[in-house]
Amino acid sequence: MTGIQWRESMSTGVARLDADHRELIAHVNSLGAILNAAAFDAKGAALGLLFLLRYTQEHFPREEKLMEVIDYPFLADHKAQHDEATRALHELSRLFFLCPNRLTTGLLYDFAAGLVRHVIFLDTKLGPHVRGVVEDEEQAPDEPPQKTSS
Repeated sequence: MTGIQWRESMSTGVARLDADHRELIAHVNSLGAILNAAAFDAKGAALGLLFLLRYTQEHFPREEKLMEVIDYPFLADHKAQHDEATRALHELSRLFFLCPNRLTTGLLYDFAAGLVRHVIFLDTKLGPHVRGVVEDEEQAPDEPPQKTSS
């Protein structure tokens, strides 16, 4: 199974979010490789799923804070997508811990496909709205960029 490849067309125009998306995709691909290996590595898969759970708990709120700063008109719909992805990932994790040998690459890639669709079809729409937003290199990672007063 081929991994997900980052493409510049997936860019949001916000370096921090794009870095998050690249890292998340890399971890989804790593977990896919673990699940696809001849010898199933239950511990590696569990650690990968736990990473994804923690990571989405950090990334989604960061993205939503930015949307609030820029008065993004589709924030409520976008947050609903985040909430649904979080529920799906929790269910995937629950199934894995109930029966690790039943977690298939198909389930993981269903989640990954949803993640990629979210980045491509929703997150990339942030681009026109982030013009006029400044990312400060000294900013704490959890702080959203600030809107400039133009």
